[in-house]
Amino acid sequence: MDDRLLGTQRPLPFSLTGGGSHYEVVRLLAAGSMGTVYLARRTGIGGFARDVALKLAPPRYARTLFHEARILARLGHRNVVQAYDFGRAPDGQHYLAMELVHGRSVRAVLEHAADRQSLLPLGAWLSIGLGAAMGLAHAHDLCDDDGELVGLVHRDVSPSNLLLDHDGAVKVVDFGVAKLGALLSPLPPGPARGCAGYMAPESLAHRDVDLRSDVFSLGVVLYELATLRRAFPAPVRVAGGAQLRSLPIPPTRLIARFPARIEEIIMTAMHPDPRARFQTADALRAAIEDVAELLGVAIGDAPIARTMAAMFGPIRVLDDGCDDSGDGPRRISGPFDAVEYITIEAEVEEAAR
Repeated sequence: MDDRLLGTQRPLPFSLTGGGSHYEVVRLLAAGSMGTVYLARRTGIGGFARDVALKLAPPRYARTLFHEARILARLGHRNVVQAYDFGRAPDGQHYLAMELVHGRSVRAVLEHAADRQSLLPLGAWLSIGLGAAMGLAHAHDLCDDDGELVGLVHRDVSPSNLLLDHDGAVKVVDFGVAKLGALLSPLPPGPARGCAGYMAPESLAHRDVDLRSDVFSLGVVLYELATLRRAFPAPVRVAGGAQLRSLPIPPTRLIARFPARIEEIIMTAMHPDPRARFQTADALRAAIEDVAELLGVAIGDAPIARTMAAMFGPIRVLDDGCDDSGDGPRRISGPFDAVEYITIEAEVEEAAR
């Protein structure tokens, strides 16, 4: 456990009240460098109760959590986790109550498949990419009150920030480091933020990013879902504004009879030059749908749900964040990922899996 988290965690169970809301916090789901996520129950008059994922942040990260809360409040899509409430507890910690996802992270799915050296069904991982692309497209289309695009960029698309519920729905989570235009106050200027292994070259090189950077990151996730290999396993260094790392081996050279058209989609999404990528997440979504129809592959929630049931059996709440007893984190994963989450300064070292 990261020592920086000791001040943000409390003995369980505990109650939290703030802004007129009352929560009974029962279980730790995930922990990271900017706070913790708990399973909690919001209670009210007349026996009202609703289970939520409650993210707590210490005062020094209050602005980051507020930034995320205001973004999520403006989004409403089945492939983006929903925000219900934001406030401050009496001890000064800020909280964000969100939709509780009963399932696993894409990271957990990848680790399970890699441990067993068993490739994921084509329809399942294409469906994960489809759902993520749809959620990102909705976020990228966020407009201000005058109908103008605000330029929302997630900036931290990775397997840990894509959750899968037991019905097969994909949820994009953790907009805490998202880049935003004039609608909401952005985070203070500073070095690039995110998981190095999934960041676009322009982000690593401290250049301006746009929605195509998220397309690159999702392309990396698709590559790993397809091959069960890290796209960029070697350390990454940024020097003189240039990204120094090799492109990944094409999937057709790793997997027999891998569909060339799907490889083309993945490699286009991961192209180092933003101008050569899919220009929007919706264009990536359309390409996935077209190739699935061409190959006769069923996509949607059902292939994901079947794969997860075969892998994990009955799904508990965010199982990959807790040990078998449900008392604490088995590893740092889920909405926060302190193992891989980095801040890039002069150079970047990517944590190898």
